Amino acid sequence: PQKKILRLISLAGEDFNRFKHFLDIVQSFAIKTGCSGLELWGRKGWKKLLPDWESNYIVYSKDLKHRMQ
Repeated sequence: PQKKILRLISLAGEDFNRFKHFLDIVQSFAIKTGCSGLELWGRKGWKKLLPDWESNYIVYSKDLKHRMQ
């Protein structure tokens, strides 16, 4: 609550090597704008690709498509 965070709401795709450059740019932007951290919302599988990131919480979701008809 006492810090400025840059939050990436979603990150998805194929070929993670292309995203590494993007994440470097985002990190530089965050530092230049006074952010002390980054948050990224993504699936559990991203953890193995982001070893220096911590997993702090889980977002739960519920599919309601079957109730829309």
